[in-house]
Amino acid sequence: MRVAPEIMRLQTSPSAPNTLNVLYQAGDPPPFTGRGLRGSAPIIHTSGEIVSDDAAILFAQFVSDSGSTSPAQPMWVYRVDPTAPTVPGAATPIEQGKTAYSVQWAPSKQSISGMASYEVQERGGNPKDLSDTVIWRTINIIPARLTTYNVGDPNLFPGEAPRPDGQFFSYRVRGISAAGVASNWSPLAASAGTGITKTILTGVSNYPNPFDSRKGGPLGRTQITYTLNADADVTITIYDALGYLVKTISQAPGGDGGRAGQNFVPWDGRNDAGILVSKGGYTARVKAKGPSGSATIIRKIGVIH
Repeated sequence: MRVAPEIMRLQTSPSAPNTLNVLYQAGDPPPFTGRGLRGSAPIIHTSGEIVSDDAAILFAQFVSDSGSTSPAQPMWVYRVDPTAPTVPGAATPIEQGKTAYSVQWAPSKQSISGMASYEVQERGGNPKDLSDTVIWRTINIIPARLTTYNVGDPNLFPGEAPRPDGQFFSYRVRGISAAGVASNWSPLAASAGTGITKTILTGVSNYPNPFDSRKGGPLGRTQITYTLNADADVTITIYDALGYLVKTISQAPGGDGGRAGQNFVPWDGRNDAGILVSKGGYTARVKAKGPSGSATIIRKIGVIH
């Protein structure tokens, strides 16, 4: 039977109800107690851990160029349990204006297999680099006993380094059960700012560009992205090639599209009347107005059919 990641030989106690005794048999590996079987490792267990005979063992062996093989070695034990953990809370930066800071979230739960780890992802950095702004990067996988990650602190997490000054970074996490099943990603929290940026609006871009507005779902729209140095009033106006107004999108300070840090505003290729526009080139005028002033940046967007 399996208790957490350890396999042992158990038998119901004839004298004590709800009690299991560990049985030893000749040929058992060290510590010669009936524990640590099938390549698993004896570990300390806590009261109330779930006991199950639903488990699987992964073995690995090498095959040489000549065709000879090594003995199969047990590598990992996991519970056969397809139930995903609950979604963790938003990964929220605790401090602003620093190049090293903590990110915290509410834990995931999985009542059968239990939680094994969290995968932590980051995006952000140079606002002029679209890949930095858009692509999520896994920065660590940490034990499930932790619900805090110290960004930029190599003493706690080897490989970490302080983030560049004057940039914004966003975070998300997902829980992974002892059976290797992952939860959905956590919702997004406010971005972490690593210092004062003088320009209220930077990094205006969009992806994909061009885009096919006839496709449904995410494939049928483009994401207009930009970075704000503070919560701001944002207005996006889209014009056709002749200069006629096609679409106006307004974002309030502190809301989606108006938050300090990276922002993503979708456009599905429809005008203010809800009609799909013709294929061709369009101009998006992004204007932001906030405590540090105002700025306007122009971006060309292509629509294909």
